[in-house]
Amino acid sequence: MKLLLPLMLLFIFSCKTQEQIRRQQMVDNMAMQMVQNQKLSADTTMRLQNLEQQIQETTGKFEEKDHRKEVLIKKDLEELKKTISILQELDQNNQSQIDGLSNDIEVIKLKLEENKKFMAKVLETLDKLTKVPARKKVRPYDKAIKLYRSGRYKKARPALEKLLKSRKVRGNRKARIYHNLGMIAYMDKRYREATVLFSKLFTKYPKAPYNPNGLYFLGKSFLKLGQKENAKGIFKELIKKYPRSKKVKDAKKYL
Repeated sequence: MKLLLPLMLLFIFSCKTQEQIRRQQMVDNMAMQMVQNQKLSADTTMRLQNLEQQIQETTGKFEEKDHRKEVLIKKDLEELKKTISILQELDQNNQSQIDGLSNDIEVIKLKLEENKKFMAKVLETLDKLTKVPARKKVRPYDKAIKLYRSGRYKKARPALEKLLKSRKVRGNRKARIYHNLGMIAYMDKRYREATVLFSKLFTKYPKAPYNPNGLYFLGKSFLKLGQKENAKGIFKELIKKYPRSKKVKDAKKYL
């Protein structure tokens, strides 16, 4: 009985101690957790402070950048305004110059129009002065006479003979053809043919202006043929019919 009591007391004390130990451990654990929590809280607080500082720094940088941007933008705007002002002034000057040039161009256009009209009149006048009239168609008669007068007797003879056969040629024109053919025959020493042509000239066209010369060469043709009496008769007829002719003086030499 005596032994049981101490054992019970020991057990009781022993149990209390364990409970206290357990509680002490719980307290220690809680204390450690609190320390850890405090440490975590402190770390979190530090981190938050760091973050706040970083945020402030970043915000400051942004604000500084924004300020710089704003300054730059304002500066650019001022430069842009100055440029616009200069361009507007240049535009006004250019517009004034353009207006002046437009007026000058209008004046030049008017002068050009005046010059154009003047040149048109000058060219028209020159065209009238230098314009060669259209060549008229040369008639066979005119062509034949031109050949005779230019001394081209070989070409003139067939042209004149053709006209002699034509019924379109009459009057003094035909008388001239007889005369010219008679002269060609005389120059070619075809004296008999010459006497026939000059005789027809005198008998068919007694009033023709070619008869004085025709009678003179008719008399000379008779002389070439040796018919002196016939020649003298012709020369006398020439002097009688055409006393004012220049051939009268030459005809008297053969009488």
